[in-house]
Amino acid sequence: NFPLILLHGNGEDSTYFKNQIAEFSKKFHVFAIDTRGHGKTPKGTAPFSIKQFAEDLFDFFKEKKIEKIIYDNDVEMKQKETKNEIKRIETCGKFIDDERIIDVPENDIKQLSKGKIPNSMFNAVNYFLLASTIMRINDFSYTDMIIHTHRETKNHRGIYQAINSYIDSIKENIKDEDEELDEQIKIIKNLYNNTYFSDKLLSDYPFAKIKESLLKTILNTHIILQDSAGGPTQGNIKYKDHKIYIGGDLLQRGLTFPFLIVTYFTRWPKNSGNMDTTIQRARWFGYRNKYLDFCKIFTTKKIKIE
Repeated sequence: NFPLILLHGNGEDSTYFKNQIAEFSKKFHVFAIDTRGHGKTPKGTAPFSIKQFAEDLFDFFKEKKIEKIIYDNDVEMKQKETKNEIKRIETCGKFIDDERIIDVPENDIKQLSKGKIPNSMFNAVNYFLLASTIMRINDFSYTDMIIHTHRETKNHRGIYQAINSYIDSIKENIKDEDEELDEQIKIIKNLYNNTYFSDKLLSDYPFAKIKESLLKTILNTHIILQDSAGGPTQGNIKYKDHKIYIGGDLLQRGLTFPFLIVTYFTRWPKNSGNMDTTIQRARWFGYRNKYLDFCKIFTTKKIKIE
């Protein structure tokens, strides 16, 4: 029988599939694997990372002499060469090693701890507006951003108010054609450079040509407080085009953001590492091949290294 590899989620183990293995085994040679540091597999001494998980799996394939596997690509079941499949598995691991990570300075973390909103957060919001605009031009109607910096709800309210006021002020100036709008758009334009966007994209979409679409994006951007106190902001979410979620409930297992392109994530647990929540975040992005180049994570060097 053709092999079928069952991979559990973070914090679980192969027993997650105990009720499915018998049925799958009727058609496939089933392998339910405990990843490094889970179930019966020891953590070992290698780096505890998503990339290492992929390398472990590749070693397993070689040991079992598995040359082809089956995977679900959301449309139909296909066969792929193992080496190509590994590239797909490593997507999230590579994600933290390339230009998609934007460093949040340590001084900004200190500002957050004092209840202040740092420039890096506003940069993340402005990047979200620009990226959403280009995606909008290319017929992607919806985009999501998340901001998670604290567990406590008291901190979420201040961030929500600051970001909501920022977006509302631009909206009001757009509607009133206020001269202050030019200065606000200029600040957003300052991020439209090759630190955040490829040279090709900057060439294909000059700022002058996307400006009008940018204004439409801003008018259709909504801020959502995603915690127990945010009920009034959470209505009719599915009808909102561009959404910025702020809060602590963003850490819930199983919570998915279908159109996520930007994450501002700086929370580091006091008594432990961040691996569990970092892997959870990787799941949000999934395999967004059509717009992966727009996906960005704004985070600290400490979280990036982990």
